[in-house]
Amino acid sequence: MHCQHGKICSGCPWIETPWQQQIEQKEQDFWLSWKQAALDLPEDFKYIAIAENELRDRADLVYQNGFASLYQKDTFASFDMQSCPQMSQSLASWFAEFRTLKFPIKKGSLRLRVSPSAKKAVWLDFSHEDIKNLFEEKEILKNLLTKSYVEVGQRRKKLYFDGDRLRLGDPEYHQWTETESSKTKIPLYSLVASFSQSGHKANSMLVSEIQNLADETESKNWVEFGAGSGNLTFPLAANHRKVLALEYDELSLLGLEKTLTENPSYQIQIQAGDFQRKKQIDFADFDGILVNPPRSGLVNFLDPLFETELNKRPQNFIYMSCYKESFVQDAIHLKKLGYKAKKIRLIDQFPQSPHVEILSSWQL
Repeated sequence: MHCQHGKICSGCPWIETPWQQQIEQKEQDFWLSWKQAALDLPEDFKYIAIAENELRDRADLVYQNGFASLYQKDTFASFDMQSCPQMSQSLASWFAEFRTLKFPIKKGSLRLRVSPSAKKAVWLDFSHEDIKNLFEEKEILKNLLTKSYVEVGQRRKKLYFDGDRLRLGDPEYHQWTETESSKTKIPLYSLVASFSQSGHKANSMLVSEIQNLADETESKNWVEFGAGSGNLTFPLAANHRKVLALEYDELSLLGLEKTLTENPSYQIQIQAGDFQRKKQIDFADFDGILVNPPRSGLVNFLDPLFETELNKRPQNFIYMSCYKESFVQDAIHLKKLGYKAKKIRLIDQFPQSPHVEILSSWQL
């Protein structure tokens, strides 16, 4: 794949490797880690390649020296990034528009996002001093507001006009992403800064596979770890399944609550807390578990299962991860608990890189 910045940009470390070769390498790397961990082969395995590029509807960039870009290779410096073939056409158009603006700051982070309906947004994660200076200068932010929705800082404040004055208001939830449940699209409320999958096309395939894995079980009462804004929650709750959604980030759960008020037929309960380290669940209350943990993996989430009698442990377990190392470590614990891998899907939503999304289903 050609990219005018391929030799200096850190975003696509495998760009000089043919796509088919990348696929083969990712599959080989996965199986090597799996076999080194002495894990049993699953009954069903599939590698799903989506596209070579244009899969991103969200871009996390650094702003430095007047340029918004990914980092250069082996440095923490920006460069004059004029385009990115990993961006969808909608995001590429928004990026081309955004890069005409010049912010008088030394360095900051930002996120560009386009919704499924092509609504544009930016999250400016700049220092307090830089934001103060931008408010005093005013014209740059006024121009930006004519182009998109703007979210500011770690507190995710909404930028808006009050007469002719720029102000920051409370965080405001919009439908920046969507999920699917029984082939019905469900717009999800979230903040621009909220975690989401990187693109709408790949996410549609991910959530479809999640529902398929859940549909193949007889489990009707599920607990979900890492619910976020509900991307996996609603497909899991399809076909009259009950779901207890667990999430550490309370801002994400507020978005899930707002989406649930518009979709009240789903049997979803929500609980906030650090279930990775501090809180525990009585797994005997459930017959299915779905997890989508951060890079650090499940940590202590599984601990109560080791104290639960085998016949009281949930029969089915679905694990989704984009970080192979922690996934394999958790898979070793699942094996010790008596679970056996039935299906594995590797979904290649990160072309030109060594990363891949892992979906797996397990049974006692």
